[in-house]
Formats: sequence, C-alpha cells, structure tokens
Amino acid sequence: MRYSAQVCGIWADDLSKRYQAKAQHSKLLEAEAALGKEQFQEAELLALKAIETLGSDSQGEAKADACRSLVKALLAQGRQAEALAKAKDCEVQGSARAKVLLATAEASLGDQLKAMEAAQEARKAFADQGIKYMEVKALLAAAAIQMERGELDLAALDEGLQTAKEARELAIELKDKRLEAMCLTATIDGEGLLVSPDDALNAAEEALDLCLEVQDRSMEAFILCKMSEWNVRLRDFSRAISDAQDAVEIYREMDSPQELNALRLLLQLLLHLAEVREARLIASEALQRFRELGNRSAQIDIIEILVEVHLKSDNLQEAVSASKDGIRLCKEMSETTRQAALMLKLGRGRLNTGDAEKAVAIGEDAWTLLQEHSATKEKVECMQLLCEAKLRQDGAEEALGQVEESLIHFESGKDVYGAAVAAKLCAELQLKTNRFDEAKQNALKAKEAFRKARQKKEEAEALKLCSQVLWKKNEHKERKCAEARGMFRQFEAAEEDEVCCLYVQAENSARHAAEEAAQEGSVQPDKPASKKVRTALDESLKAAEAGLKILRFASLAQNPELHGELLCAKAQALTQQSRFDAALVCLDEAVLRFRELEDYQLEANALTLAANNLQFLNRGDEALEALEEAVVLYQHCMDDEGEVNAQKMLNKMLEKRRKPAQRTPDMPAAPTGPMGTPVWEQTEDAPVEAKAQTTATALKTGPALNMSSVTPEMIMGKVREVAAAVTGAESGELEIETPLMEAGMTSASAVLLRELLVKDLPGVNLPVTLAFDYPSISEMSEMIVGSMQAIAN
Repeated sequence: MRYSAQVCGIWADDLSKRYQAKAQHSKLLEAEAALGKEQFQEAELLALKAIETLGSDSQGEAKADACRSLVKALLAQGRQAEALAKAKDCEVQGSARAKVLLATAEASLGDQLKAMEAAQEARKAFADQGIKYMEVKALLAAAAIQMERGELDLAALDEGLQTAKEARELAIELKDKRLEAMCLTATIDGEGLLVSPDDALNAAEEALDLCLEVQDRSMEAFILCKMSEWNVRLRDFSRAISDAQDAVEIYREMDSPQELNALRLLLQLLLHLAEVREARLIASEALQRFRELGNRSAQIDIIEILVEVHLKSDNLQEAVSASKDGIRLCKEMSETTRQAALMLKLGRGRLNTGDAEKAVAIGEDAWTLLQEHSATKEKVECMQLLCEAKLRQDGAEEALGQVEESLIHFESGKDVYGAAVAAKLCAELQLKTNRFDEAKQNALKAKEAFRKARQKKEEAEALKLCSQVLWKKNEHKERKCAEARGMFRQFEAAEEDEVCCLYVQAENSARHAAEEAAQEGSVQPDKPASKKVRTALDESLKAAEAGLKILRFASLAQNPELHGELLCAKAQALTQQSRFDAALVCLDEAVLRFRELEDYQLEANALTLAANNLQFLNRGDEALEALEEAVVLYQHCMDDEGEVNAQKMLNKMLEKRRKPAQRTPDMPAAPTGPMGTPVWEQTEDAPVEAKAQTTATALKTGPALNMSSVTPEMIMGKVREVAAAVTGAESGELEIETPLMEAGMTSASAVLLRELLVKDLPGVNLPVTLAFDYPSISEMSEMIVGSMQAIAN
C-alpha cells in the first residue's frame, strides 16, 4: 500500500458521536470499527451492507460516509480501480456530495489532475458548510496527491508539505489530537526530503506521542515504520531494526494485514546487514504462523522474502524448495504475476551461481506466463534477467535480439515505462557492439519515454548513456552530459552517477581540446594554443577535479575504478598542458587503483599515458619499462588494439635510442602549456606546478645524510626539514602526525619533496607516490627507516 493512500484517509473517521443513536446506522459504525482494527475485508462487507440498508437516501450524509468507508476498505486491500468505481457510482446530492468527492479524490491517486480537482472541490464545500473536521481530511487528500511522486517532483512535494501544515493548524484549532497526528504523519517524508532526515524523525516522534496519547495503535505502528525508514537514511540501523520490530509486534497483536509490510521492512534491514540467520528464523516463524491461519496470500509474500534470504546465504537448494511451495500456492490461487515473480528470483539465483543456461530457461517460462498480463515491473525484471543471462551465455548480439523483441512487445502494448527500459538496454548493448548511431537513437528514445513516464532519475540515466555514446562517436561538443549531471544533483544518493558524468565531461573536453589543437596546428612548441583549446583544457581539469572531490567527500572510495578513470582523465588534460610531473602523480595513483582491481586493460592504458609523460621528461628508461609492462598487460587481457599501439610506441622509442640524439622529443599531440609554450621555456606566467619543478636545485635543505651512520631521529629531522622547505612552513610548525596536504603541500610540491629526499638520502629507494601513500612526516620517516632495515638485512 502506498504511503500517500495511507495518509489520505484509510484510517477510520470518528463517526460514533454522529450516528450512535440510530439503529439503521449500526452497520456503518461496525464498518468504521473494523477499519480502526485494520480488518479491511470485514470492513468492506459491513460498508456494503450499510449502503444497502440506507437504500436510495440520496440526501443522506450516512450513505456518503458508508461510501467513504467502502472506498477506504478497498484502498487498504490495494483494489484502487474498484474503489474509484464505487466512489463514482455513489449518487448523493447536497452537502453529502462533498464526502463522495473526497472519496473520489482518495481513490484517484495516479491521476493527479482529476484527484486534485476532486480534493479542492470537496475542501471548498466543507469550508462553505463550516465542517472543519472534513475540511482537514480534504486537505490531507490534497497533500497526499501533491506528495505522491516524492523526490521526483520536489516543487509538488513542497506544496504538499505546506498543505499538510495548513491541515494541522485546523486540527489544532479543533483540539483533535488524533487528527493532528494524521497531519503530522503526512509531513514526515516532506520534512525528510526537503529539510533533513532529522526533521523527518522529529515530526514522526511528535506524531507518535500524540498517537500514544489517543491510543491509536494502527497509526502508531505506521509511524514506527516511517521512523525505521528514516533511521536507515541516517545509517542508524540499530534503531531502524528496533522500530521495525515494534511495528511488527503491534500489527501482529492487531492481526493486521499491514504486518507483512513491517515484516518485509525488518527482513530487508536484516539482509542488508548480512544478519541472514536471524532473517531466516523470523521469516520461517512467520510462514509457519500464516500456514496455521490458512492465509495463503501472506504465505506467498513471506516465501518471496524467504527465497531472497536463502539466496543471500548462497543456499540455492533451499531457495528452490521454498520457490516450489510458493509457485504451488500461486497456481492454486491463480496468481500468475506473483508466480512469475518467484520464478524470476530463482532465475536470478541461478544466474548468480553461474548457471546462465537455467537462468535463460526460467526467464523464458516466466515471460510466457506474463505475456497476457499488464505486469510492467515483473516483465521488466524478466527482460533484464534474460538479457544478462544471454549476454553471458551467447554474447551481446543474442542479448540484443532478446531485448529488441521485448521492446516491440512493450511498444505494441503501449507500456511507456517498459519500452523506456527496453530502449535503454538496447542502447547499452549497441554501445558495447560499437553500433553508435543506433545506440544514440535508442538512448534518446529512452530519455523521452522516461520523461513521459515522469521518471526523472531514469531520464537522467538515459541522458548520461546518450552522452557516453556521443563520447565514443567523438562528438565532443555535445552538452548532454552536463545536463544529465544537473538532473542527478536533484536526487539523494546519486553521487556516483554525478561523478560518472563528470568523468565523461573531463574526457570530452580533453579530446575536444586535442581536436581543436590539431585543426589549428598548435601542437607545435613554437605556436601558442588558442583560447578555445585553453578553455577546453580548463573545463576538463575542472570536471575531473570536481569528480575527485565528490569521491573524497561522499564515501565513494570503494569505487576504485571510477577513481582511477578520473585520475587518468585529469592526467590527459595535464599532459596536454605539458604539466608532465603533475600528470605522473595522477597516473601513479591510478595504476595502483587498477592494480587493486586486477583490471589489466585500464592499468595498461594508464601505463601507456605515463610512458608518454616520462618520455617528455627525458626519463627514457622508466618510459620503456612502463611500455613493456603495458604490452604484457594488453596481451594478458587480449586487447589487440592496445597491444599494437603500445608496441608501436615502444618500437619508436627503441629506434630513437639507436640513433644519435639530435633534438628534444616530439611534443604531445595536444596543446603544450596554458599559453602554448613548453614547460622548460615558460617564464613568470607559467603555472605553479611547472615553476615548482624548476626550484628543486634552488631550495636549500642542508647537506645529504651519511647513510652509514644515520639514526631514525636524523631521518625524521631530514624529512621535516625538506617538508618545511617545499611547503614554506617553519620546521617547528609542522606536526609529525598531520598530513602534509593539510599543511599546504600541493601535488607539484609532493613531487618536489620526493626529489629532494632522494638527493638528501642517497641510496634509499622512494616510491613516486611517497606523499600520497605516507602522508605525514612520521609515516614517511617510518617507511624510510623500515626500507633501510630491510636492505641491511
């Protein structure tokens, strides 16, 4: 059940004072009592009897209230279409019509325009009649309609929050604490998404206090579930689990069908924390209880979760056994869509264990079951499973054929969302097979379809994919990636997508600069780079550095591949600016990241670019070593194109070595420096990093140490002395445990620091990434002492 439906008015109204004296209203009161206990099927039957008893009373308020009770009971069971039909069928006139309008609004979620019209008309009628209690209910319906899309429409969410606050003011005026609690509950998600998770929890706790005061157990349990969800966002998993457990207990005492929602929340939390044993125990106990109660629908729900638990613990056999029980129940109840959903979970489990053949067979069976049903979610999952399985089993072409068939199915059924996902998948596969024009067409089709389906995050993802296709096509002037990045910034937890966009922006700008430079002929040392080239390179560096900053501060360090690729993108721009030492610092760190991943192709790419920079710094031996390693890595990952290019560079360098040196190495095929001048010829306008390289001999750091009689204290003193020289600080000001980057050291001075230490500590081998791997004076000193001791032994 959707949250918006809950705050719209599924909770029972207080009708007892109005109707208790009249016998003909007994069924209506019983229906409202059943709603209060969340006995929704019983409430439905009682509401129908109440409507029948009231007959043709077209003027009666009671008939309108009975209609609302019926609508609420149906909505609580997820039967929205029936609820809307019943609301429209209820014929009443006069003041009672406002209540039917409200019921229509509550049942029209999903059709925002019609729902809002009905809610506003009902609110005006109640205000004109002076019925403030029902006016609050109409405002709550309007708030729910406005907030239905959540963070996908922040402007509407803000409107909904203000509407809910207006409703609360009326509830306070009425001194109705239960109604005020409903209003506060309606503000929880708005406060959390627009202000902060802490504000969401504050609203929830205030609402919870009111619920406890008026003893509304149903609302209490619902608020506990909301608190659990927001505690998850704050990563307070202990409280989240405790809140979910309390909600499960309350719903169980009430014998409420909402227990399943709370159970699902609790079990997903336990799975997230890898508490598989406890999750399995809770799910098994719940399954046994529902078996004893004969509740087959609830059994299927729990079996779905239990299958996930077994798969999480790599127990495929138990997952298969549980799935068979669930599928049997689905067949007995003719629940085709749920049967397919169970099959898909099992297919996913098969695929995760490497059995692509069985995954394909299960997926095809599930697709056959779903053909005649409008089950978009399950069909999309089925298409994705078949795509991944066929990709592993037969390759990209077979997978693409499968997805293209699905796209035709979704388009013929006018399923906008399904067609959007299928078009995006087609574009991804066409990108893999270098069919760039078709990939661009499908990515744009997906973007437009997601826009129509009002799925903004998926629209941004399709736009990002389109930008990646254009990048591969060498269409570097397109700005679609910047547009996608702007869309991702609207969403919480979309930092990784934003960083991906920044990476593509950095690469695009660097390549655009190279193209412009080639056209202008500014790749020659004696010809300055144009403003266009300098601007493109500045944009490339800006995008790369913005992405690296997000990675540092958004706890995305667990994504070493993206980190390494951004470092390489930054290095490309620095190389084109002839800032070779700074580029090497980035590339050394990138190589380490790719090595951790055992991604040989990306490591080889970084080594090849590093060899280019080493060559321009006249460090030929290191350049040859990097290229030889790159060739071996390309061979290992069977990248023929990379191997050929690296081998050509290697052969060219070896050939030059065999000839007498006559001139400076060729400049890179891109602009040389910010002003088009080689680093070694730049004057006062040279960049800081370039000027720093020329001061290594000018800095005075005292004599080199005699390494035969050195002590750890002397090593630390020398490191502090050199660090003070390159940062411009007084030696006594530098704390030995403070990272030097915090004390003013830059990437360029980190390179200079290593060069000076190599000179002043003769015979000690220091890594190129010294300042990054050992960021403080104490760590650096300990590494040097340890290295010396290892050599001595």
